[in-house]
Amino acid sequence: MATLVFFLYFLVAGFFSEVSAGDADEIAPWYAREKMEIVGITLPCSPAIFVMTLLILVLGSVLLYLDSGTYDWAQGRHILVPLDPTTTDAEVTKKQQSLLEWKQEIGTDKAKFIEYAQKYCSKIFKNGGNLGKFYKGEMEPSLDRVVFDAKTPIGTTIGPVKTSFGWHLIFIEDRKLS
Repeated sequence: MATLVFFLYFLVAGFFSEVSAGDADEIAPWYAREKMEIVGITLPCSPAIFVMTLLILVLGSVLLYLDSGTYDWAQGRHILVPLDPTTTDAEVTKKQQSLLEWKQEIGTDKAKFIEYAQKYCSKIFKNGGNLGKFYKGEMEPSLDRVVFDAKTPIGTTIGPVKTSFGWHLIFIEDRKLS
């Protein structure tokens, strides 16, 4: 939407800036004749053009402001303990217990979370389990529910959370909710 407003502004501004002094009488005689004075400064345009330009700029700015704040995002890390279809219930319980122990040991220590992620995650996540910045709806629904819940604290270990990939511990580093 903001792109459309700026396109319209540049289209209008481009049309009037292309009008040369010689063409002004043929295309828009009011453009050449009308001037507008504001605080001692004479502008070579009619009040209508000036007001229209201001409205387009204000509307574009408002739309940009509103558009910039509509997306929920978070930045965090995770430790994934993968599960495959052959995993037995006893193995699942053992892995859940391990995650709960890690959660207790890590607590709010980000450095320790990174250490555990590098130690216990698969080689894909050797970057300390860094998920980077992600938006609501990009992760699995069970992760989204936890990460984007305003009651979930930032800067502490959360979980275990089950997804189709396995069980996760999550550490939310930053989050913006609209």
